[in-house]
Amino acid sequence: MEFAGASLAEASFTSTRLTGAVFAKARMRDTRFADCHLVAADLRGVSLFKQTLRHVDLSEANLSGADLREAVLEGCRLRDARLLDARFAGADLRRADLGVLTPHSCGALRGAVISSAQAAELVRGLGLQVV
Repeated sequence: MEFAGASLAEASFTSTRLTGAVFAKARMRDTRFADCHLVAADLRGVSLFKQTLRHVDLSEANLSGADLREAVLEGCRLRDARLLDARFAGADLRRADLGVLTPHSCGALRGAVISSAQAAELVRGLGLQVV
């Protein structure tokens, strides 16, 4: 599915398979995603500022340059997502599956809120021991 550059004001995607969909640079004002599969989707440069995503699988999605500041990701998966230049400041990721993070991907998550369990997993992913 191709939504690149589209204007998706107040669009709602619920229980939808959007595997590999292209949303690059789409304008997504008040766009809602719930129970969706966005595996390997192209979300480069999209803004999900202050949006709530519920149970969205973003595994292997390209979120490069995306704006997720102050977003809430409830039960979402970010495993192996590309986060180059993505912005997560103020985002609530406490109930998201972050997968194994690399030092490079950690930079994109600067300012995000994570749980103590996620923090411990992050530290282990960096090769440090948590005791």
